[in-house]
Amino acid sequence: MTTMQRTTSAVDQLRTSAPSSTPPNHPKPVGKGWSRDQVTVKLTPRRKSLLCDIALGMPNGTTPSDAIERALEDTWAANHELAELAARIEFLQDTVQAANEERRREAIENMEALAALTANLSMLLKLIQEMA
Repeated sequence: MTTMQRTTSAVDQLRTSAPSSTPPNHPKPVGKGWSRDQVTVKLTPRRKSLLCDIALGMPNGTTPSDAIERALEDTWAANHELAELAARIEFLQDTVQAANEERRREAIENMEALAALTANLSMLLKLIQEMA
């Protein structure tokens, strides 16, 4: 499944789930106004233009509220996916680090075995030279 398919799937899941009547739990406090039932937003011309771009990709008759909802859902889905990807990256980094440490231990053991073999061969060569 591609990243786009996963994001689309997460967004579709959000759209079919029941909306929450309260804002999500935040790890840090949110500003004033979140306890109200409705929030009024004034958009700068730039933000309005970005919102119109989102609306252009939606069905005809899309309202600014629909576009805002889509933007929020897409952002939530992207952030959720980024968190999952970050966790996967951390797992992979830990796995690679553990594998590197194991290879390093194996290399040290091999070097020690090679050094012991070299010492034994040197003693054997000396013994052969003394016998000759």
